[in-house]
Amino acid sequence: MTLFPQSVCGRCRNLKQKDVMATFTCKAFPKGIPSEILVGKVKHDKKRDDQKNDVVFEEYDFEKHFTKE
Repeated sequence: MTLFPQSVCGRCRNLKQKDVMATFTCKAFPKGIPSEILVGKVKHDKKRDDQKNDVVFEEYDFEKHFTKE
């Protein structure tokens, strides 16, 4: 599955790619991120009923990750 430009999942620090079949998972959705979130149709800024924890989107700080001090 390709992440769509409007999806924020690619910028989330909780994103994980489970296998070569591109099953995208995260701490909130360990069995697979719902498609409406992956395509950017729905924001994941609040806990959803279909998740078992309180993890939501957190912007990953790429600059901090790649900048050596």
